[in-house]
Amino acid sequence: MSRFYTSHLCKALALVSLTLAMVAINCNSHYPAVSSDKPAIPREGSLARGRGLVMTMCAPCHYNEAAHSLIGKPVSGMPRLAGSLHSSNLTHSTTHGKLAMYSDPALMYLIRTGITRDGRFIPYMMRPNMADEDLNDIVVFLRSADPILQGRDTTAGQTRLTVAGRLGQQILIRPLPYRTGILRPAASDTLALGQYLVDNIGCFHCHSRSVMSLNYLHPELSKGYLTGGAAFLGRDGKVRIPNIRFDPETGIGEYSKTDLRRVLQQTIGKDGHRLRAPAEVFPVTDEESDAIYAYLKSLPPIRHKVNRRLPISKAEPATAVR
Repeated sequence: MSRFYTSHLCKALALVSLTLAMVAINCNSHYPAVSSDKPAIPREGSLARGRGLVMTMCAPCHYNEAAHSLIGKPVSGMPRLAGSLHSSNLTHSTTHGKLAMYSDPALMYLIRTGITRDGRFIPYMMRPNMADEDLNDIVVFLRSADPILQGRDTTAGQTRLTVAGRLGQQILIRPLPYRTGILRPAASDTLALGQYLVDNIGCFHCHSRSVMSLNYLHPELSKGYLTGGAAFLGRDGKVRIPNIRFDPETGIGEYSKTDLRRVLQQTIGKDGHRLRAPAEVFPVTDEESDAIYAYLKSLPPIRHKVNRRLPISKAEPATAVR
């Protein structure tokens, strides 16, 4: 067979394969949407609790620091081959905001399962193990008139997945079950609370081996759970996320409870320097930080040295940060 015909045959086969792949994606990308009509119920403390949860669990992706608003921003961590990801505008914008399109039950269903109101699957923020009361309070806050939710008619950009990205999404990640009756661990159950927070704050999302191999339903089964290595794009370049197991040489084995509080609440490392982006401030209480510390310390220490020699500027001393 001549090179001419071989070349055209290969192109034809590639086109057929691409077409079949797209058909497969479209056939498997719609799922049953929520059928409940139960709204979120404001209770004493719901608004304050909901704000804290949103700033801890949602803000890392949706809060735009320059705009001081939940208008969304580009999200790093996805392989370039898979496309680009931008978080949604969560303000009360009538033109670009997404919240107005959702009923309370549909929003809760989306957060737990990754399934949108029209049956699409978007596996970027799933919290299948979140307690019912926390989920309720998040929705209560998102319906409020807080300044960071004031309508802003703008968008951070359009999410564009490549064929590889869409195929990977369908093959590697599936919608999660909508579970109810989940209770938040008691503050006195330190280890259980710490595990709950590591799960729902999403510590394992960044501090495991790769965002493409996360197990949202059973986080501890994620590849390289909390041993670091995932790569993200920060303000100064590409950053690899460190090991947060209590290994004394490659992890945080030398950290005290106070050290971890400073990391979570101020993004200041043990050496007194400001941590590089994408590190975020997490407005956890001292008790919550100590619970996370206790849980991390209870895990077997794993030696995993993360190569962080990347083209980024030297971190500045915390005393110089405004």
